[in-house]
Amino acid sequence: MTYRTSKQGADYGAYEAYVRELARISDSIPGRFGSTFRIISYNIHYMVDRMGNDTFSSMMAEVCGLDATVICLQEVPHIKQSEVVRAFSSYGYRCYMTTGTSYRKSLGNMICVKSGIYSKQIGELDLKSYRKAIAISIMGVIVINTHLEVKSDTIREEQSRTIMRWISSLGPNVILCGDMNATIDKKSIQIFLINGLIDSCAASGQPSRDMTCWAGTCVDYILASPMIKAIGTSQIYSVSSDHMAIIADYNVRIGAPSSRACRALGCTSCAPGKKHYCRNCKSTDSDHRARECPTLIMPVCEECGGSGRTHKDCKCNISAAVVSPTTCDFCMGDHSLQDCPNIV
Repeated sequence: MTYRTSKQGADYGAYEAYVRELARISDSIPGRFGSTFRIISYNIHYMVDRMGNDTFSSMMAEVCGLDATVICLQEVPHIKQSEVVRAFSSYGYRCYMTTGTSYRKSLGNMICVKSGIYSKQIGELDLKSYRKAIAISIMGVIVINTHLEVKSDTIREEQSRTIMRWISSLGPNVILCGDMNATIDKKSIQIFLINGLIDSCAASGQPSRDMTCWAGTCVDYILASPMIKAIGTSQIYSVSSDHMAIIADYNVRIGAPSSRACRALGCTSCAPGKKHYCRNCKSTDSDHRARECPTLIMPVCEECGGSGRTHKDCKCNISAAVVSPTTCDFCMGDHSLQDCPNIV
């Protein structure tokens, strides 16, 4: 059984039948081992299916039964934010959501983290076309959730470059989730891959995703830094939304601060029960090592011109940083677009 769109567009009836058949014949999603970091990315389509039926209860049952460490949601209605937060709280999750207006001035991106695991929001990024990205820190890993432009390739590519500039300021351990509204061959996705992020589905050795949305294409991604290796990926075959949730498992040490270790990922110097001190940002309970401190990576500020390791007090928006005229618009390398070796 196959599903393909026609010249007239996608047939939702055929899509629904196809997905239900996949759900019937597919293997069950494996359980999460205790040491595994599980992340889910899901565009919940305003909490309704393609026909406008309220499916929020079924969505909650689908994602909350998988014991995920982090759940990244797109298209969460701001008007129903309190309802969504209460629902996830009842399943034992703490929620962070983009503020103000976003896509269509009414929808936002939300990150839900399992209770008992230390996490904190580290910022959000304004993108063009009412889009935003939100980032949290959880045990030395930065998780970013976003939803890119759907109509304009040019705007979507600019959004990708803006997010990559932001990632360069956050540290080396990043997981980027979201509905990117682009297939993997598009420039907006290649910007992420050329700059070092890896498609977790491909890296895990799992079969490639056939599609993640009703248009018959794969536009939802979980991308990660090279040091964060996926050990398995899967997806939820469901018609609760016009997208399907995607899942990735990683071997990342997580948990609340305990007597066994500090919170800094990869630290081998702290004695049991001690908190990690970062000599750069002066945090006395740091979730990163000094060499990975976000304050070490600070681009030139357009307003004050400050930069370097001592430039910690700049109050300018980091996304407005100056980019060198010789920076490649495609891969952001130190060469012009015409000389880019990554464009074939």
